[in-house]
Amino acid sequence: IGLKMNPLAELIVAPNIGSYVGDGANSRTINLPWTPDFMILFSEINDDDAVFFLTKDHTVYINEDGPGTSTIFIPKLNGSRLITAEWGNQSGRNCFYILFR
Repeated sequence: IGLKMNPLAELIVAPNIGSYVGDGANSRTINLPWTPDFMILFSEINDDDAVFFLTKDHTVYINEDGPGTSTIFIPKLNGSRLITAEWGNQSGRNCFYILFR
């Protein structure tokens, strides 16, 4: 892109948009390109579309039943990894995310 900078410097383009395809596992780790402060995940809850808002300490989701925060099934951020549970990893489902710093 023609940007002059120290070759040892880290360059992070934020926000970052990415995706993965669910494999149906009860637990799965998705490696992210860097550690986000905030993440939006477009996925599913029991075959219904859902949006998850994640920080390192908290996750909130919204689906057709309204908002929620507390369940063992919601995805979590752990550094530069997204840890999915049953929600957010339905087999064959395309999941999209936006990372912010």
